[in-house]
Amino acid sequence: MVLFSPNKAEQMYITPDSYNHSREIFLKDLPRINNFLPKVQHTSFRISETDDLTIDLILSNPELHENLLFLTTGLHGIEGFLGSIMMQLFINEFLPHLDPEKTGILLVHCINPSGMHRHYRTNQSNIDLNRNFISDFSAMKRSNPDYQKMDGYFNPKKPVKSEWLTKFEFIFQTLKWLFRVGPDGVRNAALMGQYNDPSGMYFGGYDLQPETKILMGIIQSWIPIYEKTLHLDMHTGYGPRFQMTLVQAVSESMTSIDAQNLFNVPNVAASTPEEFYKMNGEMSDFIYKLGKENNRKVYSAAFEFGTYGEGILQGARSLLTTIAGNQLTQFNASHRNRCWVEKDYKELYFPSENKWLEKAIINGRQAFYGILNAEGLI
Repeated sequence: MVLFSPNKAEQMYITPDSYNHSREIFLKDLPRINNFLPKVQHTSFRISETDDLTIDLILSNPELHENLLFLTTGLHGIEGFLGSIMMQLFINEFLPHLDPEKTGILLVHCINPSGMHRHYRTNQSNIDLNRNFISDFSAMKRSNPDYQKMDGYFNPKKPVKSEWLTKFEFIFQTLKWLFRVGPDGVRNAALMGQYNDPSGMYFGGYDLQPETKILMGIIQSWIPIYEKTLHLDMHTGYGPRFQMTLVQAVSESMTSIDAQNLFNVPNVAASTPEEFYKMNGEMSDFIYKLGKENNRKVYSAAFEFGTYGEGILQGARSLLTTIAGNQLTQFNASHRNRCWVEKDYKELYFPSENKWLEKAIINGRQAFYGILNAEGLI
């Protein structure tokens, strides 16, 4: 029985300051995991020949293939900093209570090491990897026509200016597009993913990325051999500032209300325009498709830890930060202008407020317990 205290807020976990530090923390847990699980292994996949950046796995594959616990972090690189803490929490508080005889473990540290290394969301090619799990890229060029209409708004073709001038121009452009297409139109066009502009934000790519191919290979090797797979992916950004939202894949048949009751978590949303927002090329959709093809039971969801908060103003601030962050990757900027953008960008994905991190740990602990308990893994 897990000794679970949902309001325990002690900061027992190390906050990494870099990708390398996070990887070091992850691998230091390997000997301790070996005490709980049989045949534990570590393997890594190099992303490129020029950088010492790897996707690292700790895995255990028992003889009885009843359950697979599949935990991933850093799909959006910079989000791997909180992902590291959630991985530590899981390994310390929940992994020892799993049945090692019939539960396989697949822990993935940082799917996007280049993004985490640069403290940025996309990979080295400016590609959003959670828009890259695509089978036919040619068909995606027409998937988001509103984005192309708003290209000048989403992707200013100039360096970032001073904070006050950037915000003034953004407000003017935002009001114009809100009048034309409304809040939902702006949000959906921005976040859905686009497949035409490689320098634009939320670019899903023209082809599968090395990171995507690696994850697809892992998923294709593991999910078909287990009767049931539970996949949990760690993210930050969306939702109330001090509340995690469990975001279910659009392919999941369980309603948000049913999931909320089953897992005893306060916030659940489906990955749809009505409850969250629509995305093309999600990793979770690939997982569900593979599960269906192999007649395997799958549950895949994201822990989404809100940062800026909810509402139109917070949503506009998030969009401005994303636009300005992408501008920095495309154009040079003065040191002063770079500093304000980088500060806001970090706050969007890993807030500096201690209270935020303490609440994230409480929320993560509650969600892990509720889901693992409901799924019969603890």
